[in-house]
Amino acid sequence: MKSLIVSMLFTAWLLGVEPAKRILCISYGEDLTRQLSRQTRRVMTSRLYRRIFPGTVLANQAEDLLTTTKGGQRLATAVGGPVAGFRAELTIIDDPMQPDEVASELKKQGLRDWYSGVVEQRLVPDGAMIVVMHRLAPDDFTASCWKRAAGSTSPCPLLQFKRSPTPIAPIVIFGSASRVIY
Repeated sequence: MKSLIVSMLFTAWLLGVEPAKRILCISYGEDLTRQLSRQTRRVMTSRLYRRIFPGTVLANQAEDLLTTTKGGQRLATAVGGPVAGFRAELTIIDDPMQPDEVASELKKQGLRDWYSGVVEQRLVPDGAMIVVMHRLAPDDFTASCWKRAAGSTSPCPLLQFKRSPTPIAPIVIFGSASRVIY
């Protein structure tokens, strides 16, 4: 549900209200990445969407890159995938790890390294990042992001019915502390 809301519906809505926005969407695997991109394209080419957002028209509908006639883009890639040359105003990282990978320090460090060496460099100044994921471990990717962006995060915790040593936070928004992102 969180992927549907953030990676698909939110990006379609955002390109509807800001058709020049450049969005980078990242998920753990190519299959999920392509599925979310196809669903976003389906929404944006629907009759209802075109009635609500008549100023947003897709000029390019490639499976991994949706481009509007006003220069906005939604680039979809998997963790470790190519993002060279793409500068994003918003980066959405949606489930960057599979739950069974959390036991591997090598996998966790690989994700952190790819993020800091590649993804973080693709975000324009004053850009924003949304991380959508279940907390998998006390030292997971969300924990790393919280440490790096101390003071400029807004966790949106999921309701918990029993206490947990690791708080569940499926959505974390990073950006300028003085700016509301939506």
